[in-house]
Amino acid sequence: MLVSTQEHEALASLKVAALVAQADGALSEDEQDSIEQSFESAALPPGITIGAILAPAESLETLLDEIESANMKARTFVTSYVIAHMGPGIHPRQQEMLEAIRKRLGAEEKPPIAERLKENAETFAAEARETILPDQIEPVADPRAREDQVDHVVMKYGILTAAIGALPVPFVDMIMNAGVVVLQTKMIHDIGQLHGVKSSDEEVRDAFAGLGLGAGVRVALISLIKIVPIWGSIVGATTAFATTYALGRVADRYFQAGGKLNAQELKALYLEEQERAREIYKRNKRKFDQKLAEQKESLRKVVEKFRGA
Repeated sequence: MLVSTQEHEALASLKVAALVAQADGALSEDEQDSIEQSFESAALPPGITIGAILAPAESLETLLDEIESANMKARTFVTSYVIAHMGPGIHPRQQEMLEAIRKRLGAEEKPPIAERLKENAETFAAEARETILPDQIEPVADPRAREDQVDHVVMKYGILTAAIGALPVPFVDMIMNAGVVVLQTKMIHDIGQLHGVKSSDEEVRDAFAGLGLGAGVRVALISLIKIVPIWGSIVGATTAFATTYALGRVADRYFQAGGKLNAQELKALYLEEQERAREIYKRNKRKFDQKLAEQKESLRKVVEKFRGA
């Protein structure tokens, strides 16, 4: 199967986004493995792997030369700009790369849409953290009752993040996918509180970073893969559900063990739970589709707000 011109440009754009996302520090082997597992369901062209996208053999300049259409040039720079500004501050290497991308693609220095997307991503992340699921979680001493509560929490967050992952709106879904990271972090906080443990965002990120939690690369890839429908028809919802479900299950085991599971144990559990999550999603697809429709309707006003920004 030959790769079309559109696919070829999209591949180059994906690789550029991955380079920008990783410019503030290389992914660890565990993080790369985790992200590759997350995208097993992506219908990429034969011979193309997430690993090759995360670690492209081509230079940034070569990749940029492969992007010729005005539409993809604009998407590439805007996406790179938003990714670079997702964190609390932009890394000097990311700034250098953005300038190189801008000059090569003939883009504006600060495209208005990119600035609005960056601001809206920050706004949505704050709203997701504080208002979308504002549960007050109390510790549960009885193990069986606590497990029931954990089941409820994991499925609730799994369905919500799947609905966000399924959003088809280019660029707007990047904002929402950034919110998925925030929601997954909050889910871990909730599960910890069920175990009587309170932790900071930094502590959660440190404990689960090897599983790709918070990786800007994943957010970028979900959003960009979905630009090409034949690649990303199922990756958004399935990936969001599987990663959220797996993180929730691993978090439960982590807190059960008093935070004493090491990185290898966490990774093994995470991969097992991702497989289980995909099977759960497949078995319950009809019921999940209905729940996704309900959740997406509740997200409609948020989407319209950002689309019109």
